[in-house]
Amino acid sequence: MGDECGQSCGGSPAYSDRKPLDWNTLKTGFSIQTSQFISFLSSLRIRRSDLLQKRNFLKEENIEWHGSDQPPPKWEDPSCRFLAMTLRADKVESPLNSESSSHVRRGDLFIAFNAADHSECVILPQPPEGMWVLFG
Repeated sequence: MGDECGQSCGGSPAYSDRKPLDWNTLKTGFSIQTSQFISFLSSLRIRRSDLLQKRNFLKEENIEWHGSDQPPPKWEDPSCRFLAMTLRADKVESPLNSESSSHVRRGDLFIAFNAADHSECVILPQPPEGMWVLFG
């Protein structure tokens, strides 16, 4: 496999060893779910470009890490399979004209990851202004 610096350690198959894509595999349940998830992530990136497409992506003070019941995550516990974070949007002064309204802060983004084989009850942090909006 290669890394982001272009270094390779032989994990990529040679061009002559590659097989043509079997388009029928895209009709399986796993492929459909994977395609839907990738589509969702792509649309989320567009909808939240104020957070996810900045040149200076994130500052440390704009990220808050959470466990399932809002304390800091259990970093040292290898059995803990839940992690959440709040990405805080930078406050931008509201423009006077509505043409630039896309530059106005749209609010913070709360993201939760659960790799456990059971569901987790999650306590959401207080919404910064208004209410949380569920993407999905």
